[in-house]
Amino acid sequence: MAEAEVTLNYKSLPVKASCAALTASLPIALVFAVWSWVVIIMSIANGSIQAAPTLVLIFAQVLTLGALGLGAFLLSDRTIFISRQGISLPVWMCPAPAFRSHHTWAKISNIIYRQDVLTLFFSDGPPARIKLSRLNGAEAQQLLVALDVWSGGVAKFPELESAKAEMHLLGLEDDKHGYTEMWEEELTRRFGATNFIPLEPEAQVAGGRFTVERQLAFGGFSAIYLVRDPGNKQFVLKEAVVPEDAETIMHTEAIRLFDREARLLAQLKHPQIAQVFDNFVDNGRHYLVLEYIQGQDLRKYVRQHGAPPETKAISWGRQIAEIIAYLHDQPTPIVHRDISPDNLIVDESGLIHLIDFGASNLFLGTATGTMIGKQAYMSAEQLRGKATTKSDLYGLGCTLNYLLTAKDPEALTVSRPSTVLPNISPKLDELIAECTALEANDRPASADVVAQSLRNLERVAA
Repeated sequence: MAEAEVTLNYKSLPVKASCAALTASLPIALVFAVWSWVVIIMSIANGSIQAAPTLVLIFAQVLTLGALGLGAFLLSDRTIFISRQGISLPVWMCPAPAFRSHHTWAKISNIIYRQDVLTLFFSDGPPARIKLSRLNGAEAQQLLVALDVWSGGVAKFPELESAKAEMHLLGLEDDKHGYTEMWEEELTRRFGATNFIPLEPEAQVAGGRFTVERQLAFGGFSAIYLVRDPGNKQFVLKEAVVPEDAETIMHTEAIRLFDREARLLAQLKHPQIAQVFDNFVDNGRHYLVLEYIQGQDLRKYVRQHGAPPETKAISWGRQIAEIIAYLHDQPTPIVHRDISPDNLIVDESGLIHLIDFGASNLFLGTATGTMIGKQAYMSAEQLRGKATTKSDLYGLGCTLNYLLTAKDPEALTVSRPSTVLPNISPKLDELIAECTALEANDRPASADVVAQSLRNLERVAA
């Protein structure tokens, strides 16, 4: 497969105007130069002027024409290329000895965001200043996601989060639901910096115990498959692989946590939680065997049908809160860590099911030293690696906001769907704001409390 390269068109009016001026001046300068050369050559032939000074003049005119042409050529380049290998910028944006300025992601030493301007500092050259408003919404998102995926992300450059959070103020939001997530999934799936290769259909796992039917999801160092056993019963198989460069101590601790949480999850018995039947290791890959539930995840539902009515969103939110409460009320509370529309399925009867668990997320996060989860649905404390039961309430509030508005929430902000839906129930709007409070102590006391509030709203709406 060819190396991924995404082209971003940078719209700079001053550069465009300068390029147009240089381009327009070229024909005029060329006509004047040719006319003057003809006159000079005729004068030299007649002996009326000396050759040496006029040759210097001709050479100067040639240099001027060359400079004008080169300037127009360089200024006509208004594209930014991004790929797994790095970022390539026009030379006028980031001076370099070549026609373009190329930098690998590892050479980015710092990222600063101030008032629409994203400044990339490179260890091997001068910085580049990129005004996000000079890219269209989709392209600005592509750039931020590429920086997030390949340069080290928010964990290394926290101001990336500020850039993402302020995009809506600059009018850079894309109208397509979940565009960022779709592009990020595709970016990671096709070109992610990993040696992890997912299993192909008909591959055998655990000595023929399971056969892969198809891949359901793939990203980073994990994959999810639909598999069947020898009796043709279908299961979901979640696979996690520790990167080869993971530290031994972290690797060992991750395996211990994975086994511990997998055993806890296998004990869960809830009709709306995909049951974990087993966990095992095969060829160095760690697996969870889960119940296969037919339905549509909430993100796909919203993309296909649009935002559901408020009454349905309340009902679904109440069901999610009850599922979370069940997890939190276990003798050893289970923190899910990734409550989001992607991990919740609605079946044909309208019941919500939780289909993914934090065991493999905790496993990969411990092994790699990174955070696993969708940043728009992650609380501040979870981004710091300190997830608690209150972190799941934040994800619940963000999910409710998504159901009502069909838009992903802004990362690390209090969600208020009333900014999009002025006629929304004030109590529902306030509940979502409380769930997404930046400080964990400002959120509701428990998932049970949230579930009861949603039950009350259901009765009012009935």
